[in-house]
Amino acid sequence: RDPHITCGQNTVVVVGYLRAQNGIGGDPPPAAGSAVFKLVQLFTGPDCPAKFGTADENVCLNGYDIIDDPVSTIEVPLTDQYITVVPSDTQKSYQISGSELLRLMTKQTPAAGAPAGYEYVIFGYFITFKDGNVTRLEQWWTP
Repeated sequence: RDPHITCGQNTVVVVGYLRAQNGIGGDPPPAAGSAVFKLVQLFTGPDCPAKFGTADENVCLNGYDIIDDPVSTIEVPLTDQYITVVPSDTQKSYQISGSELLRLMTKQTPAAGAPAGYEYVIFGYFITFKDGNVTRLEQWWTP
């Protein structure tokens, strides 16, 4: 757990974008079976232009934007969380195990039973905390 993260008991607080080597790396490297996520603040809908203004046409271009300074990181042991991934071609979420996410992040072939032609894409994740632990990692398709 990162001591710089402040969150409620059951609150989705950040979007996690993968950090270094598809989220596996870190300095120091994470423990076996874990991934490191970079945590950023996400602003969507009317909160986005309210935060960033409308002068720059590239800000909130797709209905969202992030603040990545200051930034924090969190090491997440990928065990029994609810985890989803989203391929870029279908934008459909697939639930997978933590061990499968680690396989995909390290560019290994998807496990048997994966959709034909599936390829892992480095999109961000909504991260849900409960009682100070990461309970959900839901990949978010972004244009």
